[in-house]
Amino acid sequence: MCSMPLMSQVLRACAIAMLTAGMSTRAVARELNVHFSTISRLHFFFFLAVYPTDLNRKPCVTTPAQASPAGSSENNHPDS
Repeated sequence: MCSMPLMSQVLRACAIAMLTAGMSTRAVARELNVHFSTISRLHFFFFLAVYPTDLNRKPCVTTPAQASPAGSSENNHPDS
């Protein structure tokens, strides 16, 4: 069973530069003569997978301290 050839580092760098410049994934794929899903995966892993975000590009809340703004903790009442 044969595997598909990998993109060279030069091609990958060109694709990232084009995406950074604002070209669409399909336009970059056409320019580099690769399937658009290849560029789409590259775009995801280079730009989106670096920081944990949800689909709305907001940072994911992973701890209770991140969920509440500073100084508004539930345990910060004068009664307690």
